[in-house]
Amino acid sequence: LYVRGALAPVLSWLASLPTTVLDETPILWLIYAEALTTAGQSTSVEQKLQAAEAALRASRALLDRVGRIAAIGGWALDFGSGECHWSEEIARLLDLDTEASPSIDALVQALGSEAGAAMRAALALARETGAGWDVEWPIETRVGGPTWVRSIGEVEDEDGRHTRVVGTMQD
Repeated sequence: LYVRGALAPVLSWLASLPTTVLDETPILWLIYAEALTTAGQSTSVEQKLQAAEAALRASRALLDRVGRIAAIGGWALDFGSGECHWSEEIARLLDLDTEASPSIDALVQALGSEAGAAMRAALALARETGAGWDVEWPIETRVGGPTWVRSIGEVEDEDGRHTRVVGTMQD
């Protein structure tokens, strides 16, 4: 932007945006900070970015602590890509390897044969119909032995397609 002479108009446009617009679209704060850095300027944007990062860290720490206290974790599966994510509490609850790449197969396998089969059926129905679930399953973990988990799943839709499922498990 600087080389092509477009930096000044970009900075002018970003500076003209109300703070509420910048706050609603955090990537604009990052673009603004990058443009200011490129131009060799500094303003309160850097301070706001640092404050936003600190608030994000505090929010994450609170969420992690609440999950640990309540023994509840979350996971998500993208139906299109098969990409799976889970929280540290899910890994702890199901004795999953925290260093391994999350996969729905590992999650289902950790539930055991009965609950794993029920989870696969719930996922298939969710993908096909968009139906969620709220069930309790008996599981047996490697470390903790037999227990019950409550599982809740909710499907996200995009353009009329079931694209993702987000779920929780609680001991």
